[in-house]
Amino acid sequence: MSRRKHLEEQMMEVPEMDENHAFARVVKLHGTNIVQVETPSTRGEAEGDDNDEGLVECLCLLPAKFSKRFWVKRGTYVVIEFTVAKDHSSSGKIKGTITHILYPDQLKRLRKDESVAW
Repeated sequence: MSRRKHLEEQMMEVPEMDENHAFARVVKLHGTNIVQVETPSTRGEAEGDDNDEGLVECLCLLPAKFSKRFWVKRGTYVVIEFTVAKDHSSSGKIKGTITHILYPDQLKRLRKDESVAW
């Protein structure tokens, strides 16, 4: 199988969530591989650009392996992995990387699952 076939099979599965992973919704596209997403705020986040609903906006990187294969537009739900520098600081504009793009049927299954926090 080619690399793209493996990638397609991986995207069809429901993703495994970790403590460094979070669900996010795409808000705005900045160029080819920079995406602005909004995530639910957690106890440690104190950003200046959060709105009334407790959502925090940040920039994420869309990996090159997704280019020309999976399309992301506003309103798409994704799974992001927060990146931390070696000195454990999160300085910089890009806060994470998109690891999974969620399809509507995957969203339905995840919303029915009560162990997943939205």
